[in-house]
Amino acid sequence: MPKTIVKNKRKHSPLRHFSYFLLGSLMGLVALTAFFVSQFEEKYKDRVYPGVTVGHIPFAGAQSADIERYWQSKNESFQKLSFTFQYENRSATVSGMQLDLGYDATLSGRQATSIGRNGSFASQLIQKYQGLTQGIDLKPFFRWDIQYLANVLDELATGIDIEPENALFEFQKGRVSAFKPAKYGRMLD
Repeated sequence: MPKTIVKNKRKHSPLRHFSYFLLGSLMGLVALTAFFVSQFEEKYKDRVYPGVTVGHIPFAGAQSADIERYWQSKNESFQKLSFTFQYENRSATVSGMQLDLGYDATLSGRQATSIGRNGSFASQLIQKYQGLTQGIDLKPFFRWDIQYLANVLDELATGIDIEPENALFEFQKGRVSAFKPAKYGRMLD
């Protein structure tokens, strides 16, 4: 008599089905997250991440050149200024253009686009998260040519500065033979 082979069909337990469901859901969630992250990174490639401001001006999605143009336009009013330093009949006038007075537009552009792109992977994530949740405000750097200003003031000082003189007392034979009072000096500060 031939033997009948009976296959033993094992039923998978509900726990095993639930485990597969959880694993599949987790893999789907990871894939969905990776998709959204890649879309986010593509959208902000070479652009400022959301939540980043410079001087409280929002620049999310802007490129470095956009930020530079903005701050350079703000510098136009500083270029038209003039400053007069005066003491009695001496004066010196300098313009904002001569002083190269204004915001460092290039620095502001570089700093804003570097948020979320520098440091370790973890610090980049923290910066992006902080920008999205709390915001990151960068202070614009204001600059001027300090050496040019120093040269102008040094030239002005040549007509203002007076060296102090000590008093002179000379005694000969117990008597004052020469006397000159002290003179105060002055110096441009």
